[in-house]
Amino acid sequence: MKLLKIVLLNISLWTATFVGYGYLPELFSLDSRASSKIIALICMMPVFALVYSIFIGVKEQRILYADSDGIRYGSHISGFVYKPWKDVIQLQLGKSPKLIARGDVGSKNEVEIPLHGFGMTKADRDLLMLIAETHLSVNLPEAFQSR
Repeated sequence: MKLLKIVLLNISLWTATFVGYGYLPELFSLDSRASSKIIALICMMPVFALVYSIFIGVKEQRILYADSDGIRYGSHISGFVYKPWKDVIQLQLGKSPKLIARGDVGSKNEVEIPLHGFGMTKADRDLLMLIAETHLSVNLPEAFQSR
């Protein structure tokens, strides 16, 4: 997914740059303040492409694993957090998908985990819903909400 974003970003910015370079002689002849801003923008496009490509490339990829034991979420860099199904209080997979679980041992706080940051596809959501229905219906029937 990162590679696709980087490629699309570079294609669009480099295309705009090359198209813009074709109009540079006309913009130089205008001698207006707006044309100088457009010239600066066109000349800065390769820098934007480089900076945003680096920004997309170094962004930490968040991963969500769900199985019959529970849910693990996090990343390879910052580590993973494990929540067994018995600690899951609520799971919503509607417009704003989130999982609410009990906090750390000894804590009475709840942890809300927004699932939109994990790059889940419809197939991933369907699989998560199937696993959650199986395990949450046994442990905590009121916890599962599909909408």
